[in-house]
Amino acid sequence: MPPRAWLALLVALLGSRAALAVQLEVLEPGREWRLRALVFRGNHALGTGELRRALVTAERPWYQRWRVWRPAPEFDPVTFRADLERLRRLYRSRGYYHARVAHDLELAADGNALTAVVYIDEGPPVVVEDVAVSLGGTALEPAQRERLLGALPIARGQLFGEDAYERAVAYLRAYYRERGFARVRVRKRTQVDVRHDRARVAYEVASGPPSVFGEVRVSGTRAVDPEVVRRELAFRPGEPFKASLVERTRANLVALRLFRTIRIDEDKRRDPRVGVRIRLIEAPRHEVRFGVGYDTEEQLRGLAGWRDYDFLGGARQLGFTARASFLRRSIAAPLDRRRLPPAPLPGRAPTPAPRRLRGPRGRGGLHRRPRALHAAPRAAAAPRAHGLRLLPHRV
Repeated sequence: MPPRAWLALLVALLGSRAALAVQLEVLEPGREWRLRALVFRGNHALGTGELRRALVTAERPWYQRWRVWRPAPEFDPVTFRADLERLRRLYRSRGYYHARVAHDLELAADGNALTAVVYIDEGPPVVVEDVAVSLGGTALEPAQRERLLGALPIARGQLFGEDAYERAVAYLRAYYRERGFARVRVRKRTQVDVRHDRARVAYEVASGPPSVFGEVRVSGTRAVDPEVVRRELAFRPGEPFKASLVERTRANLVALRLFRTIRIDEDKRRDPRVGVRIRLIEAPRHEVRFGVGYDTEEQLRGLAGWRDYDFLGGARQLGFTARASFLRRSIAAPLDRRRLPPAPLPGRAPTPAPRRLRGPRGRGGLHRRPRALHAAPRAAAAPRAHGLRLLPHRV
């Protein structure tokens, strides 16, 4: 066969396998398509991983690519079109108002697999030109005002991102609420000049009057005594309002492990006395645990445990834990009463603090210190453990 014939045959074979780039509108409707790969080109400000997480369309994970016998993920044209719009909104939220997103779908000559290529032209970002903050209501001291404005999440010269724009509202509100102003209101306003890529941001703060905690109402308790909930309050009615005390109360209730859902709401009135409503959904009181593991010293070992998180009421915790291996066996039944300090028995004086025992004194007033009877053993090498797996179950 002459060389030109070989060259023509090679071109024909390669051309039959070449990919054809088309748009979404050209895809045959009703046909099942598979996504071979998803490629991004032209992105610099945002990483490829962040772009992939913003989309619903996803290719096969890298750790599953060896499963070549399994079909590739389905490709939905409607979902992919919505994903392209998600990318535009993502860039806009990061300050890139001129970002353009295009695509190509590379189809093979045979089969239903395709490669989606996303082209991104980011364009210039929008920069914050000015940040104005108006603090109304109770005036702050100059040092507090300087500290407040200095830590604002958005500042002049930064890229205008919607995340920092919203976080500044949350920051101003949290600052005032932590200092007793529960009824603070924060308004935001922005003007974006896309022609000159500039943004002007303004915030208006109305502190409201200094607030105190009001009545606390508890609902949703059935088997648990409501007084157990009130005992975990980090505040008392009439004390100055502080947002961190509300969060500390929530953490105290979570630590009891008696409730599946904990919701703490404040009334919406403008009254300086803030009423608090605690809504609870109780969780199962009992927990059962099982575990099996192996290490080089004890070899095969096992664990079984049972715990009551409200033993005889009052949020007492009583549990049994049994451990067994080829070397040792043990069982423990601790009663956790840390939240219930024991009251002194009636008619009995409190136990005095233990006195320091002293040895016989000599003329020089020196004490004789007892000698250790045995030397402390040297620490042995820790045995290698192979995963004692616990399987908790609340009943």
